[in-house]
Amino acid sequence: MTTIATFGDALEASLARNYLESAGIRSFLADELTMSVAWHLNVAIGGVKLQVDEQDASAAAQMLAERHTPIADTADDTDSDPASDDPAAPLQYESGGEPSDELAMTAREHAAERAWRGAIFGLFFPPIELYILWLLIQVFTSNECLRPSSRRRALIAAAINIPVTILTLFWLRSFLPH
Repeated sequence: MTTIATFGDALEASLARNYLESAGIRSFLADELTMSVAWHLNVAIGGVKLQVDEQDASAAAQMLAERHTPIADTADDTDSDPASDDPAAPLQYESGGEPSDELAMTAREHAAERAWRGAIFGLFFPPIELYILWLLIQVFTSNECLRPSSRRRALIAAAINIPVTILTLFWLRSFLPH
């Protein structure tokens, strides 16, 4: 098996794998389960690796390039456009002014989605709200693109997070000696 692309998100890697398999190219996702369980190790393990048989590597890489998979880092960097590798570059929108559903989510949008899900979970396990607060700080201080749906979820997460974080801190304070 040859690695043809790496992804920072298991979902995007699965979409690319499904795309290749729909065309009849057998593929495998290395480190997918590790990323699903321990997503914070993304940098350490190098992300999710999309692998195919060596004889299918060039065809699969070409299919991903034609699909315009924006977050895939292809193994052959000679074909990549250096401008597209710039994380600060804004996403290109279609004519409606909104990002297309086919465009990959930015890191800011991923953090907003994670914060929203975590804030809901934090209602049952309040100490996680401190982590959610950190995620929300990342979302609200980033310069990356943020779709309206992600912005709405980040605001809902903040509305849940701030009161629960304050209550959690007061609750933790009660355990300190006076």
